[in-house]
Amino acid sequence: MSKISQITSIDPNGQVQTQQKPSQEEGGPSFHEVLQKAAGGQEFSQKEAQTALEAEQKAVSQAESPQAANALDQILSPKQVNGLMRAEKTLELLSDYERQLGDGSFSLKDMAGTVDSLEDQVKKLTEALNKLDPEDELKGLLQDVATTAMVETIKFKRGDYVTV
Repeated sequence: MSKISQITSIDPNGQVQTQQKPSQEEGGPSFHEVLQKAAGGQEFSQKEAQTALEAEQKAVSQAESPQAANALDQILSPKQVNGLMRAEKTLELLSDYERQLGDGSFSLKDMAGTVDSLEDQVKKLTEALNKLDPEDELKGLLQDVATTAMVETIKFKRGDYVTV
């Protein structure tokens, strides 16, 4: 029997064609050697790796800082920021709704409050969407979020999730 890693093809008669993969001893470079070559021949010590990780974590925390939020406000108009905030809230409610649907301990009656909140949020998102410039590139994304949420509320109220 051939190992699956050795199978190169199967002919029309069902015969398996195999080929031995060259082993590392046969001249193939090791993963470590390939990685070193890609890194420009540099070896990193544990301390250097830790320093790089800390620098990355610092960059992430700075991106989440109030200064980053202010920078975002400078790039986007207040109407765009409002639309994004409404879309984010809608997506959070959709996530809660999905979790409740997947959890057998929630009855449809229990989920009705989430669906009502989702429907209210879609109305707010639609209002924010209508205030955007028709040429705004963000409008398509917000429309997709609103449509997805509205479809889910309609499916719930129509009874698509009622089991017989």
